[in-house]
Amino acid sequence: MPKKLIVALAALAVTAIASEAQNPAWLEPDSAAAMKYRINRDFPFTVEQIKEKLPDIPAEKIDEYIAKGYIESMEIDGVTKIHKKAVRNVKLLAPEFVGDWQGRGAGYDEEEQQMIAYNISHSAGDGTPVDTLRIKYRFSIDVPTHDFLRGDTLTVYMPAPIESDRQSRVRILSTEPRDYVLSTLTRSPHNTVCFRQPVTGDTTHFEYVCEYDVAAQYFSPEYIREHIRPYDKESALYKQYTAMEAPHIVPVDTAFVRSIVGDSTDPLECSAKVLNYISANIPWAGAREYSTIPCMPEYVLKGGHGDCGQVTMLYLSIMRTLGIPVRWESGWWMYPGKENFHDWGEIYFEGVGWVPVDISYGRYTEDFGPDNMREYYFTGMDHWRLAANKGICGDFFPPKKFIRSETVDNQAGEVECSKGNLFYPGWNQNLEIISIEKK
Repeated sequence: MPKKLIVALAALAVTAIASEAQNPAWLEPDSAAAMKYRINRDFPFTVEQIKEKLPDIPAEKIDEYIAKGYIESMEIDGVTKIHKKAVRNVKLLAPEFVGDWQGRGAGYDEEEQQMIAYNISHSAGDGTPVDTLRIKYRFSIDVPTHDFLRGDTLTVYMPAPIESDRQSRVRILSTEPRDYVLSTLTRSPHNTVCFRQPVTGDTTHFEYVCEYDVAAQYFSPEYIREHIRPYDKESALYKQYTAMEAPHIVPVDTAFVRSIVGDSTDPLECSAKVLNYISANIPWAGAREYSTIPCMPEYVLKGGHGDCGQVTMLYLSIMRTLGIPVRWESGWWMYPGKENFHDWGEIYFEGVGWVPVDISYGRYTEDFGPDNMREYYFTGMDHWRLAANKGICGDFFPPKKFIRSETVDNQAGEVECSKGNLFYPGWNQNLEIISIEKK
């Protein structure tokens, strides 16, 4: 090979190495490298470091908690690394801190009690929407300019409300930039507003302002029992929503499932028993990145804990194992001042239709009012929701070129450039409620 060519190739190699070294860690051109980065980011601490962060717990006790899974760990390159949320999670999981009760559920305040009482008393129990709000909000994403982004074009996907029994009159009022593509459920289970815009200035800004109506919905157990019919197992709906969707909706061991529901074949009774089991036995804990979890139901059952999305996947998997149609729904909890990501589900009863189920709210931990108030979220939903996803792990419209930051659904949004996906903290998102009007 000519010497000049060897020198030229060497120079190109040096340039490529230097360029790669300058790229930020959150630029993800390669899926395998992305997973490694995300796992390392989720498990930053050594055992020694976590002992320093938990000085009130004896060192030998921490070793015990790691062995029992109260402190989540992972072997990375031969070293035991600890989950970044372990300091908080251990005090939600270890018996020393939580006592005998290790389930999940929620206490209630007076406002919640009044809301649930109103929804039940103003509903015929047949799922007719009640207590409608009109919510106007702004969703924005800001991408700080980095040297490697200059001259490039960004593609951004933001979650947007779906049309459903509980959500209607969805209107995009304004956008920046002006041009966008709005997906629909006929194109993707993830409803998005998609923008493309060249990198500009110090920060490239994207936003849309939306207004939509959202209602509460309640099906009384009595109404369901009166109207439920045997499933039409030849219908397209039944086949779709009892089918498995690996890697996160998967068959669950039949003996384990039957230990929960017994010999029951009644869909409503089975759902209640599964929800009660999760409420009593699976405590909430802060989650690692969903994209790094090979199988969520297996993760929950092995670790003994899960956040809202993880236990929803367990619920869906158990119900489909029983041959009962269920599906995923997710987006945002929209209570002013408490806006946050949230995941829940729906169960289908033949003769009734789709009924909402919130596994994390589930059964309230305290008795108040009639029993159907305490278990309102077994067959009911409040109006503080923004549902943007009606399924999991679907393709986006328009298609995304690189790996997604959220591989299950879309709540925070997605950003990519021509070189790869932009993971966190390469950009910032914000949801701002502008107004809420009682209808």
